[in-house]
Amino acid sequence: MVIQPELLQTYIDASHDRNAWYSNPNLTIHSPFVEAIAPPILGILICLGELAQHHPIRIVSIRAHFLRPLQLEKIYQIHLAFESQEHLITMKDGGVAALEVRVRIDNMLPDLDIQHQHGFNYTCRPEPSLKLLHSIGLKDHFPISQLASLLWMGYRTGMINPGQRGFVSQFHLDFASGGKGFGANMEVLEERFDERTDRIEQWGNGFGVTSFYIESLLRPEPLEVDWDAARKSSKNAEEWAKKRIVITDALRPTGVGFASVAGLAGAEVVLNYRIGISKALDFERDLQHQGVQAQRIQADLANSKITWRMASELSSGPPIDLLILDSNPLVMGANLLDQGGDDWIQSISDSTRSIYQALKALIPCMAKGGQITLLSTEHLSSPSPGISHYLAAKAAQEALIQACSTEHPNLVFSVIRMPLSQATAAELPFEAANADENERWAGTALKQLGQIANRPGFHLLRVG
Repeated sequence: MVIQPELLQTYIDASHDRNAWYSNPNLTIHSPFVEAIAPPILGILICLGELAQHHPIRIVSIRAHFLRPLQLEKIYQIHLAFESQEHLITMKDGGVAALEVRVRIDNMLPDLDIQHQHGFNYTCRPEPSLKLLHSIGLKDHFPISQLASLLWMGYRTGMINPGQRGFVSQFHLDFASGGKGFGANMEVLEERFDERTDRIEQWGNGFGVTSFYIESLLRPEPLEVDWDAARKSSKNAEEWAKKRIVITDALRPTGVGFASVAGLAGAEVVLNYRIGISKALDFERDLQHQGVQAQRIQADLANSKITWRMASELSSGPPIDLLILDSNPLVMGANLLDQGGDDWIQSISDSTRSIYQALKALIPCMAKGGQITLLSTEHLSSPSPGISHYLAAKAAQEALIQACSTEHPNLVFSVIRMPLSQATAAELPFEAANADENERWAGTALKQLGQIANRPGFHLLRVG
């Protein structure tokens, strides 16, 4: 069995799962893998297709264990066995197991009695979904609603959590029914992140789904800084010497660029981050080794109590001269009519909440004439299909900044619309471009911010 690019594209079209690891062929250059990565759910569907060659299947439960990432255009052998009332399907690479799938089947499982899109919070595309089933041998042998639930799992892990940050290691899915609807209504009830093991766990259920569990392992993310480029770019940031700069979500590529360049220019930098304590410690030490006065504060800005606690800690020091706000909504990669209404609204709420909480808690900590800038995107000027919630969230954030400028006329407010290439890189949890590009861009942005100092009001900046 070989996972061909054509089959991958059919999966992407059906599921809306455009994870950059397998939808962007250039990304593997910057990964530990030479070959392109295949979606984990696609591997499971291939295994089920092998099982369905013998008889129609309605799944009661499925347990999948990924021992290594699947790769495109690699030859795999698929082995079937039956033990302890379960079908065991193993996908092997040269005799070494890459994926193990355990399946319980009950063809008397009742039909799902919901088939209309308005009842779903996730909808797969009908035509490519049928094409996918046909390509892997599942056509007429597998309930469409169970396919939709599996594709939701792929979409959830590929685009939302962990997304580009990691890989699925195992999942469990228990069905109560199976039917004809091209959609699912799934709810995540609990999420847990273990920083010691870099492991994310998610639990939930759904209509026709008794329960599901997903375990993902985060990929180690080296934080790279081109200090020579940062030192060169710091000449554009001399305006910020001896100033205090707070950067939210500071472990993203843009945040790293701002902290490095401003710090080398003589600014005190405060690094806010939500997760990644070991990486934050390393970056703080690197900055201090370069002679930068740096401080880190772990805080989830979507949480009101934690944000106010961060504000209290900051208020014990000098006032903030520059607050850089970065909040990147997850890009679902689905057209408006293909998204569930609740998910669309929730994604906007989640991404806007952290900006709102930060403004409310940190404006009182600002220096007289201080600056607050929001990192936004030129996608608002040049929209693309499939990211309607992302554009709506960014527009709401920009409007919030502009409104605050009228309520606090002694402060300088600005929005920086990053060019499409820079914004796209910033939306990934790791950088696919060269590190020196972050430092160069940050130096240019800090220079423009310096030019609007002492000019209260609202400013829209475009930094190329």
